[in-house]
Amino acid sequence: MNFDAMSVKTVQQKYDIEKILTSINNGKAIMFTGAGFSFGSETVLGTEPLGAKLLSHALCDSVSIRHSDNLMFTSDYFMSKKPKSDLITLLKENYTLRSTSKSHQTICSLPWRRFYTTNYDLSIELASQESGKIIETVDLLHPVREYYQRSNFCVHLNGSINSLTEDSLENSFKLSSSSYISPESFVTSDWFYPFKRDLDRASVIVFIGYSMYDIDIQKIMFNDEHLIAKTYFITLPEPDMELEFTLSKFGTIVPIGTDGFASEITKFIENNPTEEEEHSLESLKLYELGNSEPNVKDYQIETMLMYGDVKDDAIDSCVLGHIDIPFLIPRYQIDEICTNLYKKKNVILYGALGNGKSILLKELRCQLTSSGHNVYEVDDLDGDYIGDLDYLAKQASKSIVLIDDYEQYVDIVRHLATIDSEQIQVIATARIADHEFHRNRLLEWKFKFIEINIDLLYEEERNQFIEIIDNLGLWGENAGFTHTQKLRYLEFNNDNQISTALLSLLDSPNIKGKISALVSKFKTNKNFESTLFTICLCKIIGVSANRALISELAGNDAIYDPSFTSMKEFRQIFTIVNGEVQSASSLFCICLVKEHFSASYITANLLSIAGRLDKISDRDATQTRVFKSMLKFSFVERILPKTTKVGNLIRYYSDLKLEVKWLNKDPHFWLQYSMSLIAYKNFSKAQQFLDQAYALAKNKRDYYTDNIDTQQARLWLMECNDISDGNIVNAKFIQAHKLLSYLKNDIFKFRQLARYREFYENNFLKLSKKNKENFLEQCRQVLASIQDIDDDQHYNVQQLERTQSIFRSILEH
Repeated sequence: MNFDAMSVKTVQQKYDIEKILTSINNGKAIMFTGAGFSFGSETVLGTEPLGAKLLSHALCDSVSIRHSDNLMFTSDYFMSKKPKSDLITLLKENYTLRSTSKSHQTICSLPWRRFYTTNYDLSIELASQESGKIIETVDLLHPVREYYQRSNFCVHLNGSINSLTEDSLENSFKLSSSSYISPESFVTSDWFYPFKRDLDRASVIVFIGYSMYDIDIQKIMFNDEHLIAKTYFITLPEPDMELEFTLSKFGTIVPIGTDGFASEITKFIENNPTEEEEHSLESLKLYELGNSEPNVKDYQIETMLMYGDVKDDAIDSCVLGHIDIPFLIPRYQIDEICTNLYKKKNVILYGALGNGKSILLKELRCQLTSSGHNVYEVDDLDGDYIGDLDYLAKQASKSIVLIDDYEQYVDIVRHLATIDSEQIQVIATARIADHEFHRNRLLEWKFKFIEINIDLLYEEERNQFIEIIDNLGLWGENAGFTHTQKLRYLEFNNDNQISTALLSLLDSPNIKGKISALVSKFKTNKNFESTLFTICLCKIIGVSANRALISELAGNDAIYDPSFTSMKEFRQIFTIVNGEVQSASSLFCICLVKEHFSASYITANLLSIAGRLDKISDRDATQTRVFKSMLKFSFVERILPKTTKVGNLIRYYSDLKLEVKWLNKDPHFWLQYSMSLIAYKNFSKAQQFLDQAYALAKNKRDYYTDNIDTQQARLWLMECNDISDGNIVNAKFIQAHKLLSYLKNDIFKFRQLARYREFYENNFLKLSKKNKENFLEQCRQVLASIQDIDDDQHYNVQQLERTQSIFRSILEH
């Protein structure tokens, strides 16, 4: 008796069709179709579209060879014997549709977030049109940036009949061997990254009519429990054992066929009639206070300080006064922010990395919500934020929208500026450099805001911080300090900032040892190590550490591997929520990278990421932000170990222009390279690269040299410290001062003006009596000009006040 393996059935997984359809109905589901979905539609020949096997047989018949199931071979062989135009005709006849079935129309009538298909035909587009929706046809050559924010399109992974030409047969239209090895393969295309993001954000993922002849599912799905739990395969009622066994590894099989699925949809719609209801928020989420009152323990507070991991319920309970243990610092700025909201002003909170912007926003969120305000947060940037904001603008009650790291959501801010609704107020946060970069844009858009710097701690805030550290016993060798000494220590040794104080704690031998023990576990696996490093980079840069981005930057799929994400060391630092790695703070990640990765490892990985991103022709905003960070001196310098910075920085920029070849022609690159040399007083080489930057800038249309000018002035001022000839010193000062006087008032100019104090201390006595008086006169003019600056002009108040103080001190001597 022969054993028929194909007759063996695996145990069917249970499924809840109503639960599946309810999840689809929320508008965040993905539909992925294979060849089986098109059965029941009709081509212009009056037949059904051919599956891959039958298409291969049709090609064999056309060239009179024995049937082969290998489509790649038969298409290549066909084109070697007949003109490409013959193949195009055959394909258009077999995949141009004139109608779809009622089942197709029913399925496509649901509010799918996105469609993906391996099919050449336009069954999804046609069925959607017949059900009253317009769906655009997109293939892998269409720009991601232009389409991804929309929801009304279908991505054809193998190409569509619309894009079929003699040229596309060799690349984007997947049929022959040459097209399958082309750069436009789905896994290597720009569309693979957004697809992975869609998988994480989808409510459910539904495959319909998928067969083993379609693209290998293992290339697009991962052995990940979160994806498996929400993935369903609509198959024929009696799937063969091979298909059933293969698909069951990636999700739940629903063996009811396309018609059966459509029938279930019809019943669901009948039992759940659509009612005229309020707008359903897609992008924003109303914050609601939690009901639980967590009993916060010391180890949880230490975890918050180390990793930045703090639960919303804990913050709410602390703000509401339900927690007695020293836990959070109630920030002084809360009252100021509430006062400005009362005056109908938007508020932007800005500060240095790690100084508590996100925690402050969460404190505000609780206080405002408990006071009866409707407080919203950005939950899904890919959702219809325009529709959400327009809806809130029409409501009778006012809304407050919180935007953490607003540079990632500038489109939302721009729309808010456009509608200028009195019903919506905004509290946004940003790092100093990001806010400086975007400030002029906000003003151009006529976005009305006041800005508040949160860097410096007030005395009462320092008292609160001391209580927290006292309670945890984390003072180490400074435990014997009196309270007054601790206040002075925070003010002078830690710059009066949370970030510097926390960095001091993280630098203690005890904490360093704990971090080292965690990192050593990751380093046993090369992919785990690079993925940990990549997660930290995302946190430091300030971008969403979503799994799609991490996988893209790390160059591997370890972030989808349960053996990685289930490590106790991983779970001790991070959590994954909706496909995004959360918890660890940017400060913790800086310490982890600087102290536990070598300079050569850091620079090699940065170069690899820069090269990988450079190859993406259509980077989105997040990828662009990461790429720019790879080029910025301030970022690279921040994460390199102290002991090996100089040589590795110079070597990094030298290698970077080889990895990303077009940088040779970019003035901003040479500026960054020069900054790395100025920082370590290699002035002659730095001047050479500044000259290079100026020369290249002349050839660029509308390129402003302000950034180059500030660094040129900085270089001239710093050079004076090593020059004994007073006339040369004076000449360089005049050059620098003249250059700065032409620049607009901003933080970058103020930083260089602040160097006049160092110039005064090191060089004033070198000057002649006449040149001394000239220097002091220039200082008087600068002070007079920056004292007249109006608060409404939106400058960095802290930097402005510091600069004014420096010039007063010079003139008072």
